[in-house]
Order: sequence, then structure tokens, then C-alpha cells
Amino acid sequence: MFFFFYNAGTPYSNPSARLLKLIEVFQERAPWYVAKKIFHKHQVPIGHGWENTIEAVKSHKGVADVDGLVTAYLDHISSGEKSVRFYNLGKANVDNLRFQYQKFKNAPFLPLPLSGQQLQKASLSDPALVYVHQTPTGMAAIYSSVRKKDERQRLSVQSLPKAAQQAIGDFEEIIGIHNRKVQAYDVVWVPHKGKVIEVRADFLGNETQEAVTNAHQKIYADVHGKSGSKALIAPVDLFPAIKPIYDNSNEGIIIELAFATSTGSTKHEKMRDRDACLRKEVYHVNGKAALAADIEPYRIGVRWVLAGQHGEFSSPELFLDGRATMAASTSPGLFSATIRKCSDSQEYSEIKQKLESYL
Repeated sequence: MFFFFYNAGTPYSNPSARLLKLIEVFQERAPWYVAKKIFHKHQVPIGHGWENTIEAVKSHKGVADVDGLVTAYLDHISSGEKSVRFYNLGKANVDNLRFQYQKFKNAPFLPLPLSGQQLQKASLSDPALVYVHQTPTGMAAIYSSVRKKDERQRLSVQSLPKAAQQAIGDFEEIIGIHNRKVQAYDVVWVPHKGKVIEVRADFLGNETQEAVTNAHQKIYADVHGKSGSKALIAPVDLFPAIKPIYDNSNEGIIIELAFATSTGSTKHEKMRDRDACLRKEVYHVNGKAALAADIEPYRIGVRWVLAGQHGEFSSPELFLDGRATMAASTSPGLFSATIRKCSDSQEYSEIKQKLESYL
């Protein structure tokens, strides 16, 4: 299922070929905004967008930090573009799980995913443990699978054959669903200390919630078996964090909010200006003021602007996607959070800690 980074005689034993392959795999999983920051950090020449960057790399005469980019790729697999669930397993179960992962025999080199025709010809597969990454604060058990990804594409009717145009009639544009395969990397994070683990499922955009939930369930089934737990353990309910985050005017930039009102209606608002906070948007503020009681948020999206060590900025995001029925429930059961646009595990940890502080 994999190519390997440094095996002699493989297409990627050459540093230049390895660099091009790394850019290709980053393109599969990272937003351009995030990838550009990572490339800059590791002296990779950057063009305008993915294709121009690939061309810039092909003609580059300098030396990029390929080994550093390998580490950054592993870091992104572990913490980039994730749907996360938290499980309080208890100390004994976490100790058992940690021991099982420590016994896993890694391949000698970090695996790279399939791509192109090889990936499209591969069979769909359930998550399988492929690598255990040890860090100073914990271990990331990496699972890989091949799953389907549906992508919506706008098509101009004028680009279709004449017969198809006549059959469609007066429509100017149609939406097509392009179904393709992706190689996903889901992660179980086990800290060196503590009894709460995380299941971080890849959520690379345009994937269905059903596919991501299915990955969560299959990963937890393996965790349950390895931990030796006698009872199924539900993920931590994240719904209680939504309103406190919204109420704290100093906590990030609200970019999306859905809520119930005292008049019996529900609203779903999004900000088009990436730097403007919905808390302060005039329509939102005036609408709240006209209500007899406070709103009941059940869905929220937050962006933070974080400053790096060298003056660069990043904008990681957190989404808690509850449903309207959860607003009045005593046990809402919102088990997953989506953390996006993190360029490394440090940014991911900072957003995770913000979330945990409201639980």
C-alpha cells in the first residue's frame, strides 16, 4: 500500500524525487495556505499555487530541507485536518493501550501513500495500524485506509456535447459529483501522562460526515480491543463548550454560528470577511437585542490568529457542529470537533487546549 522514503533503488531514494513526492502528498491533504507556510519553513521554492510550486521545485538549483519536510509531513499526518474525539479510558486501560502500541514493530522508514492510478486501482480498506510515532509528550499511532471522497464540481453546460446540452435544456450550469479514492491517515494519540486519549480521523474536506464517523467507529473498535476495556466508553460530550466560547468575547473570531431563539426560530450565520467576528456583526447584535431571552448556540466555528516564533502568522480553526435538537437537550451528545488549518502539532495542541478549557 505504500512507497517508502529512503529505500535504495526506489523512485524516492533521490532527494529531488523525494521532494517532488512530498509536495504531491501535501497537496492531497493540506490547504494551500498551510502548505505554503510549511514549505517556506523548509526552504522549498514557492510559486503561485500548487502547479507553479511544482515547476519552481523542478528548476530549483538550491537545497531544500527535505528531511525537515519529512518530519513536517509526519506532523501533519498526526495533527492536520482532523475530526477529533476524546475518550476518558481510565489509567489501567490507557496503560494497556500504550503497551500494545509500544510492541508494534514499525517499518524501517516512514511510509508514503499511494497516488495517481495506483491509488485509484487500490481496493477500499478499513483503517490498519501502519506506524507508531514517538514524541516527547506522547505517541501517535497512525492508521491508514483507502476510502472514497465525493467532490462537487460546477460544470458549464457549454462545455458538454451538443446532444447533452439539448437534453439538459435551459440550465446554464450543473453540479457534478466526482467520486475518487483518497488514502487517509487516522491517528490515536496516547499521552505519556493522563487517562484521556484522542482519536483523530482525517477530515480532508468534501468527505462525507458518514465516512468520517465510520472511520471513528472502526478506530475506536481497535482501541477498545487493545486497551482491554470491559465496557464500551462513550466519547466526551463537547456540546457544553459551545456557549462559553461564544460568550467569551476575547476568544478567537467567530466565523460561523447556528442558534435557537426565544421566538422559536433557528438561525445559521456565517461571516464572509475572514477577519470580522460575528459577535460584533450589526445584524447579529441588533437581532439579539430584540429578543426576550438569550440565544442558544448549537453550532460554532472559531478562527484564531496565532503568531509564530519568527513573526509569521497562522489561522487555525475549530468547528463544533451540533444540531438544533441539541440546544434543549440534557444530553446533547456532540462527540466530534473539527480542527483545521494547523501547520504543526504545536498549533493543534494550542487549539485543543482552548477547547478543553471550556469542558
